[in-house]
Amino acid sequence: MHGGDTIIDSELLSEGLSCSEDPVLIIEGPGGELTMGGDGSIERSTDGVGILAAGDYARLNNGVIRNCQSGLSLVESGFHTVIGVMIEEFSENGIYAVRDGKVIHQNIVPIPLT
Repeated sequence: MHGGDTIIDSELLSEGLSCSEDPVLIIEGPGGELTMGGDGSIERSTDGVGILAAGDYARLNNGVIRNCQSGLSLVESGFHTVIGVMIEEFSENGIYAVRDGKVIHQNIVPIPLT
């Protein structure tokens, strides 16, 4: 898996992925699902989006997203699911969600102290 990739089926990320692509990854539903296990994490080296959920029914499970302007962007109209993700060191939005139909459960998005 490389920065800028679009995930269209079930994928496992078990190591850190750091790059300057914007977004780092796109999860395209309905078949796109990313599970981050072990040391699985997403990190940007410049401002931008960590993960963009597109289409319908994209899924993101576990892992860490850090050092992004917006960690996770759920702007498509689809029903997306995000479970067990930690989003750290974001400058604008930990999770940016537009429209109804999002399942966002058991995630950790600390409020940045300024």
